[in-house]
Amino acid sequence: MRGVQINDSMSRPYLSIIAPCFNEAGHLFAGAQEILRSLAEAGYDDYEMIFVDDGSEDGTRDVIEEITRGNNRARYIFHDKNRGRGAAVKTGMAAAAGEIAGFLDVDLEVHSRFIRPLVEAVAGGADMAVGVRSFKSPFGMDALFRRLLSEGYKRVSRIMLNMDAKDSEAGFKFFNLARMSSVIQSAMSDGWFWDTEVMMRASRGGFAIAELPVTYIKRNNKKSTVKPLRDAAEYVKSLFIFRKKIIRGEI
Repeated sequence: MRGVQINDSMSRPYLSIIAPCFNEAGHLFAGAQEILRSLAEAGYDDYEMIFVDDGSEDGTRDVIEEITRGNNRARYIFHDKNRGRGAAVKTGMAAAAGEIAGFLDVDLEVHSRFIRPLVEAVAGGADMAVGVRSFKSPFGMDALFRRLLSEGYKRVSRIMLNMDAKDSEAGFKFFNLARMSSVIQSAMSDGWFWDTEVMMRASRGGFAIAELPVTYIKRNNKKSTVKPLRDAAEYVKSLFIFRKKIIRGEI
């Protein structure tokens, strides 16, 4: 695999947890420990955790190496440069060995306790389970602005793509890996639009999608890698490109 550094020492697990990372050093260790605690509380003991660092510049890789050192359930993949969240998820999914595989953000703005209901939905027959966010963020202009952008994007994507997903861009998704691997990897976007694209491809492919409620709590003690106006413009651009591909019958 070009452009990555990998450590790999695991046999095949039931569940694969992908943790895409970009400049997460300040909260990564605590987030990883909380994820492991949630897995233990849910009764999962046959799992792997794959950290995919997407070209961090803040010591994230040192923290990942510390977390995975001596832990035969955890491994990592390092991108040689920043490629985007979608690329990080695809890299992790391509390396995953579990029957069920999913990803979440290690800042835990959606808490890891929601892993269990999504995994159970896939185990119960869904091809894909998606966390639909209920926003419980502290009030403020930044939080309000982001919420308005998110709601606006949902409306635009429904109109342009005729997609009825409740929260396509949520970063909390789990998959039946055998059935969904080709859909995951066929998504062309390497950025944030990957989430919407994989939802649309799954919907058009007739796959069973479960949408379950999760709680989103914005963390004000971390610097977000999201740039609302820039990313909103990229989302809209990606929507137009993707819609043209659908019209032309390429998807």
